[in-house]
Amino acid sequence: MAESFYAGTKYIGWEGICIGDPLCCPFAGRKLVKPTLAAGFSDSHGGVQTEDCSEGYLDVGLISNGSYTAYNNVNLSAMKQFKARVASAGSGGNIQIRLDSPQGKLIGTCFVPVTGDWQTWTSATCSLSPTVTGKHTLYLVYGGENGFLFNIEWFALS
Repeated sequence: MAESFYAGTKYIGWEGICIGDPLCCPFAGRKLVKPTLAAGFSDSHGGVQTEDCSEGYLDVGLISNGSYTAYNNVNLSAMKQFKARVASAGSGGNIQIRLDSPQGKLIGTCFVPVTGDWQTWTSATCSLSPTVTGKHTLYLVYGGENGFLFNIEWFALS
């Protein structure tokens, strides 16, 4: 993560980055939450695939309307915000954050803008329903127009 942060900013050299550096955290200044790599899904639907990411590791691509990825045992207690690292040369779209199934309780919807390239990354943020507690299987259900919509590298909750 530190290496991709260094590559993505011209304001700090690699010498100034260390493990746990709050500058590398997607929620600097708040409770530090480790990002979840989107490629680490436990289930998927709709033909999504992992691919090499320009920021390192893997991202999830070939996302189309109605496809989803799922993540087991996500602790949602006191989580009020969702943030995702996304890129789109397609039409963009949205990420619906749902509990326990692709049609489960909707706790947030995050808009994904067009960035101009499948590897030009930006962060998308949205609020979550404040009433969720405990561990759940988190479903990211992807929506938008026809064709491939966007890629997702990671997401984090705070």
